[in-house]
Amino acid sequence: MAAVVIVLVGAGVVFGPPGMRRPLSSLFASSRSDVITAQVRPGKLSVIVKEKGNLESAANKDVHCEVEGGTSIIKILPEGTRVKQGDVVCELESSSLTDALNNQKISTQQAEATYNQVRLDRQVAQIAKVEYEEGVFKQDFATIEGQIALAKSDLKRAVDRVEWSDRVKELGYVSIAANLADHLALERSKFDLEQNQTKYDVLMKYTKRRRSPS
Repeated sequence: MAAVVIVLVGAGVVFGPPGMRRPLSSLFASSRSDVITAQVRPGKLSVIVKEKGNLESAANKDVHCEVEGGTSIIKILPEGTRVKQGDVVCELESSSLTDALNNQKISTQQAEATYNQVRLDRQVAQIAKVEYEEGVFKQDFATIEGQIALAKSDLKRAVDRVEWSDRVKELGYVSIAANLADHLALERSKFDLEQNQTKYDVLMKYTKRRRSPS
């Protein structure tokens, strides 16, 4: 009976009959025609899952039209389009809003122009007020005060003249015509004083308030 020798070579086991130096595996040539090879290189691993179901977004954002009275849509992205923050998703018809904005800008410019004109007029009025109070009014006031003082003085002389004329008329030293002229002069002095006092009242009650409002 022939013996079989088992020889341990490295981590493998080789079977062979006694006297055979080559391992038994070398007697059978392996065929390489059924071996498929591929080059190993890095890449993306695509995972495709084929299954029936419904796909829903994780978060929804509702968009509401805030245009008063509403408007029409002239452009909108198709459903399912991938977008990022800042992208224009929908465009509304804005011609009417543009016209309203332009009209509002024109109205604002007109209001600013009117405001500037009113402010300028107010500055001119303030200057005129100071000019009147410090110049014209003081001059008119001094003139009327002088006229009143002069009218009072003339009235006092006219009163004294009439008193003297009445006394001496009885003595025959003054004619009736001269005495009458003295009385007329007295009335004229009274009238002049009243006229100047009226001017004073008008200046203080009306002219000053009109030309120098508070």
